[in-house]
Formats: sequence, C-alpha cells, structure tokens
Amino acid sequence: MLFENKLRGCDQHGCGHWGAPRGNVKHKGLDVACHSGQKVLSPVDGIVTKVGFAYSKMYLSKNHYRFVEIEVNENVRIRIFYIEPFVATGHTVLKGQWIGSQQALGGIYGGITEHIHIEFWDNGKRKNPIGFFNEFCLT
Repeated sequence: MLFENKLRGCDQHGCGHWGAPRGNVKHKGLDVACHSGQKVLSPVDGIVTKVGFAYSKMYLSKNHYRFVEIEVNENVRIRIFYIEPFVATGHTVLKGQWIGSQQALGGIYGGITEHIHIEFWDNGKRKNPIGFFNEFCLT
C-alpha cells in the first residue's frame, strides 16, 4: 500500500497532512492513521539516537506519550511520535523492524483519528516526508 493511502484525514482536531493549519503554525509532519496498539515498524535502516517524550512535563495528562528518533545518516533523521518504544538509544534498526506500538490518543483528544506522527529532518530542517518514503512499513 502506498504511503499516501495511510495518511490521517481531517477530524475535529485538524488534518494530518504536511502544512495543515495548527492555529498560528503549520503542521510540520505527517500523521499516519493506525489502530491503538498496532505495531509500528521502522521505515528506514538506521540507529536510534533518542527515545523521548512528545510533550513537556508541564502537560501532566500527556507526559506519557513517547517518540523514537532514528538517524539514517549524518544529515537525515526521522522522529516517530505516539509510540510505546521497544527499542532504546544506540540500537541499530532495519527497515521493517518492529520498533514500538501505537499509543492511544483518544483519551486525551476525544474523537481524534488514531495515528502516529512522522517528522523528517534533513540538515536540521523539518521537511515533508512524503517524498522520502515510498511505503511506510506499518502493519
């Protein structure tokens, strides 16, 4: 299935495409629709450089949401948000390897389409990942 076919559409919390309005800013990633608890597979070969929290500690109701950062090379890295990670910093991952499970968002954002959020960084700048991934390896 092509990556574009798995994008989160629009719901009461917004749209999942690159550049979608988010108040005064634009959405700087892509949201891939999936089911709560679904396996998330790495879309790239690389090294896990960070496993972190998606929100600052001031958001107590959201501070359990996580992300995994994978470095593809010295210029390119991706971050995958809203996953319960099964990998740790320093792990080498291969495209198609299980790296975590999607964390349910409905308890915090009622009515939202369950999804993961993908950010693509190239030379320190976020770019639209749609041209980078031919297929997102999500089962």
